[in-house]
Amino acid sequence: MSEFEVMSCRLQETGLYDIQEGTIVYAELKAYAAGLDMYFDILKEIADEHLVASANSYGLTMYSNIISAPNIDNTTDGIRESILSAMSVGYSDRRLSDYEKLLGIYNIHGTLSEENGNIIIHCTESPDSATEAFIEAHIARFAPVFSTITFE
Repeated sequence: MSEFEVMSCRLQETGLYDIQEGTIVYAELKAYAAGLDMYFDILKEIADEHLVASANSYGLTMYSNIISAPNIDNTTDGIRESILSAMSVGYSDRRLSDYEKLLGIYNIHGTLSEENGNIIIHCTESPDSATEAFIEAHIARFAPVFSTITFE
């Protein structure tokens, strides 16, 4: 139901208004409804973009920037899937399998091992320094404070 229909029904229920096309009250309600429809459309878009599951544009970009989710597939569904995957590993997930999941999410090929509290990433492809910095920044935030990340 449009805002015009809601307002006109509520006003007619009072018995004080006879809202007929061509009257001043009808014209006023149409003008108010046009403005309200615009604002409600904006609020609906904001609400949709706030949730990853319903975001289609700037909401996905915002989440991608926050968590640095890789855009392996540049379709809307692919970006959404990358974000949801990256968000599925929480800060309390401390098993090596959780870190391996993170490597997969960020499209890093390799395995992990742990030695004396340190996490060792065994990369099948030798990463450059920028990739190593990226991995350290995004994997290390999940690692315990006493842990260090090294590459082999």
